[in-house]
Amino acid sequence: MVFIADIGKRFNRTDLYGPVLCHKELGLGPEIIEPERRVRYPSLARKAVQLRLNREVLSEELRILYVALTRAREGLILVGTVNNPAKHKERWSNFLHWDEETLPEWFLAEANSWLDWIAPAVARHPAGKALRTESVQRLVCSPRSPDPSQWAITIWDQETAGNVCSAATNNDASLFMKLERLTYDAGLILPAREMVNNKLNWCYPHPAAQGYPAKLAVSDLKQAAGEEATLIPQEMIYQRPRFLQARETLNAAERGYAVHVVMQRVNLQDALTEDSLRVQINQLTARHILTEAQAGTVDTAAIAAFFRTKLGRRLGKAEEVWRELNFSMMLDANRLYPEITGEQIFVQGVIDCLFRDAAGTVLIDYKTDQAGTGIAPERQQAYRQQVAIYTEAATQLLRHPVTEAYLYFLATQELIKLA
Repeated sequence: MVFIADIGKRFNRTDLYGPVLCHKELGLGPEIIEPERRVRYPSLARKAVQLRLNREVLSEELRILYVALTRAREGLILVGTVNNPAKHKERWSNFLHWDEETLPEWFLAEANSWLDWIAPAVARHPAGKALRTESVQRLVCSPRSPDPSQWAITIWDQETAGNVCSAATNNDASLFMKLERLTYDAGLILPAREMVNNKLNWCYPHPAAQGYPAKLAVSDLKQAAGEEATLIPQEMIYQRPRFLQARETLNAAERGYAVHVVMQRVNLQDALTEDSLRVQINQLTARHILTEAQAGTVDTAAIAAFFRTKLGRRLGKAEEVWRELNFSMMLDANRLYPEITGEQIFVQGVIDCLFRDAAGTVLIDYKTDQAGTGIAPERQQAYRQQVAIYTEAATQLLRHPVTEAYLYFLATQELIKLA
């Protein structure tokens, strides 16, 4: 059984009455304005665009109506309202003598609602007497081919509809009274009532974990100043569009991103002097990996200084190298928030550099902020906790332990060994 309500609702044609109409094929359809005469009127282009848009609106409405009507299997109930039914009956009766099986296209194109399509068609059916005017009630209306459909048509005025609604309300009240007087087996009802109450009154069993994130990035963890072993999430830093970076001064996060791109893509087999690094950075710019503004912020002297260190030379000769290695893992929430127990946090991060040589597996985390050996002890501890997470993730990924871990501060060209 299919119900289709409000079939008398007018089609939405608001897009057909703007000052300038637009169609994907016909283009623009503007109005003509004559300021001297203070008049405006539609242009021929506007008329053409408006006609095409109207046809497309009708086509879409007809498609939706077709889908709704063809879903019915056992019965179809259509409900619609009109003002001045007598006037509408006259219009619906205009094609009772029409010889064709279908209504004319120009008439269908003038429809303002689904009812304007349905009512004239049903009025031609032998059962459509209620939709015809009094002058043609005796007319035998049948299309060329037999129509096996059966229709029951009822027209209610406002008073009749109100009485029907009141009767339905009274019947509903009477039905509820009958249900209340029904007897029931307490042994069956009470367990179900208890189950429903338990579901409706359910509370999260770990209220202490509410308000804490379920997912964090390692780079968003920072030691809160003055607090012991408490990590808090920082505000997310989003990279600005490249066209804004090209016109404005880069912020600290964007400068750090440019340095990490260079460290990820630099050719470790090259000499890695300042001159060779500039050549490689220019190549990255030519390939649109870096913008001119980003390339200009990279401190080639700091990068060259790193590769002159013993650790940098080891990296250049390493047997295996992983750069910008993504990872994700589950951590006990208690490691980041001591007040939470029994919960886990999903942690994601990127390891700047890992390499393996004869001495073992080494982890390097590059820092682009102004820090170094002079940083506060609290901040050093935060960096140690970050590197500890990186080390644990690398151990799980490579399935063998990390033997050394370093921080390299490019701004101060300082290398700090953490493990």
